[in-house]
Amino acid sequence: GIGVPKNMNLALQWFKRAADLGNQTGAFFCATILLRGNKSATDDIPSDVYAAYKWYKIAASEKQSPKMQKAAAALAKRVADQKLAVDQIARADQEAQAWKPVNAASLGPLPSIAAEK
Repeated sequence: GIGVPKNMNLALQWFKRAADLGNQTGAFFCATILLRGNKSATDDIPSDVYAAYKWYKIAASEKQSPKMQKAAAALAKRVADQKLAVDQIARADQEAQAWKPVNAASLGPLPSIAAEK
């Protein structure tokens, strides 16, 4: 996004869409945004540690980039160790293992700035 205003809500929508399609990078950055959250004058993304963990686990299961796979696994472990209860980890692990990419046609219209307003 060089030359355009920062828009984390829109970035999250695009990363989530890529993640839903099975893109490892999309899953990794979706998890990263959800873990941190973002509160600013233009964005209000609450931190969602559970969803972040699940997306890190999904990114770690993908084989598109071994380096990203390793980083996602390390971050999932760190999140689990520091921020989640044992039952949450077990439930998120089950959801991540059962997760399958969706068909692009099922995602609806593309994210846009106009759709946010």
